[in-house]
Amino acid sequence: MGLLLCALLFGPPAGAHDFWLEPDRFRVDGETPVAVTLRVGQQFKGESVPYVADWIDRFEIHDGEGVRAITAQIGDDPAGRVAPRAPGAAWIAYQSRDDFVVLDPDKFRDYLVMEGMEFILPLRDARGLAARPAREYYVRCVKSLLWWPGGQGVEVARPLGLTLEIVPQTNPYLQAVDGTLEVRVLHEGRPVPGLLVKAFTREAPDSEQRQRTDADGRATVTLDRTGTWIVKTVHMVAVEDDPHGEWRSYWASLTFAAP
Repeated sequence: MGLLLCALLFGPPAGAHDFWLEPDRFRVDGETPVAVTLRVGQQFKGESVPYVADWIDRFEIHDGEGVRAITAQIGDDPAGRVAPRAPGAAWIAYQSRDDFVVLDPDKFRDYLVMEGMEFILPLRDARGLAARPAREYYVRCVKSLLWWPGGQGVEVARPLGLTLEIVPQTNPYLQAVDGTLEVRVLHEGRPVPGLLVKAFTREAPDSEQRQRTDADGRATVTLDRTGTWIVKTVHMVAVEDDPHGEWRSYWASLTFAAP
């Protein structure tokens, strides 16, 4: 593995590196397998991440016939190839295992503000940690929605059980441009209020939408253009009674192609 990839994948979250699933196509026919790339970077630009089983907690496809694990050989890039077995909606889901980073106090504060997690600042002060390097575990919880016209497939609004999950309440492939997509953010199955949700397209990354989740964990994205969309958010919790880490963050993203 190259030094650049190591720096991107395992480098500090203060760099605001997104992590997302990038299938080679979102509309499928059930015949040709979809190549799924794991990618880390910013604004849909970045490095691909190979398949390494030791880094993965979950990597699977959910389609109209159930759930299957996606497996590959170590070092494969794209990290997986899979085909839905039934028409309709299908999810590709990935959750990493814990990784760990230590951040300078000022960088950690800047990162919290940048990702909308100012709610950690008073807790950090109360624990007497404001002047100390921050020791943080982080986990990637990402999913991508495929569409095979002609069937229903999975129920799009049903959570897959990722630790932090962005759940669309309707199928974006059945909505017109200039429509809206309501999403719900869940942590361990429960709605999370006050998280900063960001959304933009590969084709216009500078036209970023931002909204805080409401008391029920809901936010609304305006599908104002065609293209490949990412919806993303970050959540952090305090870690108790751990000799190594004080915080654990969860980085969630959802990708799909607007019709």
